[in-house]
Amino acid sequence: MKNLRNIFRMAMVAFAAIAVTACGEKDNVGNDGGNDTPNTPVVTPTALYSEWLGDWVLAGDNKVSNSIVISSGVENETIELTGLMSLPFSIEGEYSTERNDIIFYAQIVEKEYAFSGGQVGSIHLLGLDREGKFYGLENGEYGIAIAGVLDGGERAIVRYGVNVTDYPKFVAMMLVAKIGDKYYGLDNAAEGSTNIPAFNVMAMIEPATSKSPLSLSRCECEVLNLGNEITHLVR
Repeated sequence: MKNLRNIFRMAMVAFAAIAVTACGEKDNVGNDGGNDTPNTPVVTPTALYSEWLGDWVLAGDNKVSNSIVISSGVENETIELTGLMSLPFSIEGEYSTERNDIIFYAQIVEKEYAFSGGQVGSIHLLGLDREGKFYGLENGEYGIAIAGVLDGGERAIVRYGVNVTDYPKFVAMMLVAKIGDKYYGLDNAAEGSTNIPAFNVMAMIEPATSKSPLSLSRCECEVLNLGNEITHLVR
């Protein structure tokens, strides 16, 4: 166990520079001031960007894993991660060509969704911290997590703001429902859900041994139920 802690500590040191360097203000991804023209050149994805794309397993350090698919968003600028919490929603990550990392911010994932009980709301990505508190867009588009490459070539996710004083100590990204001004867990998975890969230290992004159903066809999933109301929300 001591050796394992030392390995994690060394990995965190290797990754800390990425996490700290990336903690600047959120760029307006894709905003070119409205100057799009039919003559906009085609962007070719870089090799490093392309290496992120494909089927992966997000393995949390709480021994929970999700099969995920990372696909291209805006070439060399954003990616889409599908399969978090084994749900067919795509969350956007902001890619940096300089650092070869991906930052995930709190965001609206699905603007309109009809739940099984007939309620209509939206799907959001929130950050969950060590104290069980949730942070969303009300808190100013918090950076939640950063995916990057370790010295040995392994890919991993750590919390955003590793060495930033007074920044929330996030341990997971969580998809939730919002109806009106209230948030709910999905499919009865509320606070403390067990299907969420955690990054208490770090979560690994491992190559998948088989194609995810999400990459083979559009997932036809059952309509989701609302879980319990999330009460520990920081506003």
